Amino acid sequence: MSIPANHMILRFGLATLLTAALAQAQTLTYEFRLDERQLVTPPPVLDGASGSGRLIFDTATRNLTISGSFSGLTSPVTGVALFSGARRGANGTAALTCTPSGRLFGTFTAISVLTVAQSSLLRDGLAYIQLTTASRTLGALRGQIDSVPGSGTAQTVLPNVSGAATAGGSLQIWAGASTVVLVGVALPPGTSLPLRAPWVCPIYPGGLALDPTYPFFVLPSAISLPIPRSLSHGEIAVQGVNIAVGCPILMGGFRIAIRP
Repeated sequence: MSIPANHMILRFGLATLLTAALAQAQTLTYEFRLDERQLVTPPPVLDGASGSGRLIFDTATRNLTISGSFSGLTSPVTGVALFSGARRGANGTAALTCTPSGRLFGTFTAISVLTVAQSSLLRDGLAYIQLTTASRTLGALRGQIDSVPGSGTAQTVLPNVSGAATAGGSLQIWAGASTVVLVGVALPPGTSLPLRAPWVCPIYPGGLALDPTYPFFVLPSAISLPIPRSLSHGEIAVQGVNIAVGCPILMGGFRIAIRP
């Protein structure tokens, strides 16, 4: 039995739409680290507290899962929240709360559904986690969520980046004594590239967050990077490469939006 031409066109059209929808839907995994230097208000007090976490976001359903841990606090944790609408060096507004467990060290989790506006801010790198304690009610730790989804591996550590991501501002970058830091034009969201020979490590393949054909800098592990005033818009990527072992290990990368 033959299928009418208009039915074939309809089936083809539905299949095309379904394929396009599936291609656009992504599950994005963001790694982040909590530290005191990222705090804007109040000014950071460096007493050794730290933390890290992972955020998983489904672009089709806008479902969000957050999990993380913290340690080294000098007073008990009182709250953990996701803030949105702010780049590094600026404060945003609380979007949802996480559930912490523990006192001076512990974990936190959250499951929620973001609004369309919140989803856009998250994917633009304009969201962060902030932790408060009994003695630091305005903030004890902060972690910007602007890592490149899928970059780095679970065995690596993100480099530290703080400062003001604005034209004329500067970013403070440090990642350890055995690390070089790459800074360049950011790849599009959700994409990364493998390192090429001779920097190939099959054990920890990782993903390169920046365009290797147009690098800005290869920097030592700790540096203050000024942002030219002429660069009022755009995105740069910051990524560390650990060179302490036999083959280089790509650390997680950040896509940092430069704002006016």
